[in-house]
Amino acid sequence: RFSIGADFTHRTGLQVGVNYLTYLGDADEDDKPYEQLSLSDRDNLSLSVKYAF
Repeated sequence: RFSIGADFTHRTGLQVGVNYLTYLGDADEDDKPYEQLSLSDRDNLSLSVKYAF
């Protein structure tokens, strides 16, 4: 798996973070039905926002 992300902090107390996670390799198998391909779409993008007052 591979992940990359960044966090940004502003002087006013605002913090913003973004992270992307992906799995490397081939999870698709042609001989399995669709219901059993639970690992074929596992990419994830997350965004977080924090504010301190």
